Amino acid sequence: QEETITRYCQARGYNILASFREDFSAKDFNRPQWTAIVSLVKASSKTQTPIDAIVILRADRFSRNLILSFSEKAKLSAMGCEVEFVEGQVDETNPESLLIQAISYALPEIENKKISRRSREGSRKARLNGCYTGKAPIGYKNIRLDGDSTLEFSDDSSIVREAFEKMAAG
Repeated sequence: QEETITRYCQARGYNILASFREDFSAKDFNRPQWTAIVSLVKASSKTQTPIDAIVILRADRFSRNLILSFSEKAKLSAMGCEVEFVEGQVDETNPESLLIQAISYALPEIENKKISRRSREGSRKARLNGCYTGKAPIGYKNIRLDGDSTLEFSDDSSIVREAFEKMAAG
């Protein structure tokens, strides 16, 4: 993604001030790297060389929430900074661009909800089949047995058992 964005910026003669990598879900904007980006935009808006644009590969890398996408884009625009996508950029001079933007922001949210539903259904089915799908409690560890997730005693299980026995004994 970074290489594609760099080539895009170079082809347009953009000066790249910073590059950010993030390993957080784009379901909202409470992300460490996004906070750093907005801070950089705010700080630069008070200088002689404000940041004109944030270049992102696709809308789904920006956000997976329709409402928050428009809100964040408006906030940045008020600071004089536009959001530009390498793939799927919309010509905002066209009146129909709002509809196209809404679709490009809604599709990742829809996909995120579908993935979430499938994950919940898969986890529920696994539990119905006797699998343990959560984080192991203290004294146990998660293992796979014939491909199925289950629990077994961990190295500290004897200490946990002793603690419970002592509590029960008063």
